[in-house]
Amino acid sequence: MKRWLSIVLLLVLLGTRTHAQGGVGDLLGGKLVNPKVGQWAMYKLIDAKENKKYFIRQAIVDKEKVGRKTGYWVELEVIPELGYRTILKMLLVGPASEAGSIKRIIQKDGNSMAVSLPVFDQPKEATKGGTRKSLGKEDVITPKGVLKSERIMITSEDGSVVDLWLNDKVRPTGVVRARASGGELILQDYGSGGKSGRTAIVENPVPYNSQAIRQGKKTQVRINTNVTKKDEGEEK
Repeated sequence: MKRWLSIVLLLVLLGTRTHAQGGVGDLLGGKLVNPKVGQWAMYKLIDAKENKKYFIRQAIVDKEKVGRKTGYWVELEVIPELGYRTILKMLLVGPASEAGSIKRIIQKDGNSMAVSLPVFDQPKEATKGGTRKSLGKEDVITPKGVLKSERIMITSEDGSVVDLWLNDKVRPTGVVRARASGGELILQDYGSGGKSGRTAIVENPVPYNSQAIRQGKKTQVRINTNVTKKDEGEEK
């Protein structure tokens, strides 16, 4: 459980607290924009404090009925420039930040077996102070081109600030760019279908704390951070 929580902390732009106000939490918390299976977006995350870069893929890879609701399998794949990738796959019936919305969690580290993690009740978070202010539309330059995006400035009680740029065309979450004192997240590509819209976990997950987990191996990989090349079958 600690590993996937570390991913969440990483993606909350390296220590900022403003995700409680929304915005960056939209990317992490599973708040989806007109969700459809196969939607994906790719990002580069720059850790300004550690001078590290990460490649991130987010995709809706499947859906299934959960009672009367439609649940979506949202997958986050995090790959450092040097190191092993981590994949977090969640079955959501609503934003992950809302109590009861996470129904299943699957995690895979490197070449280790995929693991089905326990899901604990998510307590409702108390409303926190702070402000969220729209600064209007701005052009954001990305490898995908220039995207007209709404800029949101989110200020928390402690004075930390996150600038967020949103465009509903960028699905599944609408996030184009996010910037904070600890680093920056920038869209590299987005689309629907193809390899990027499919799950990277092909095996059935094993139960948490099973012997198969302890025997799993991790692999060191290098990646090509140029993600603008289209996969066969992907729609732009």
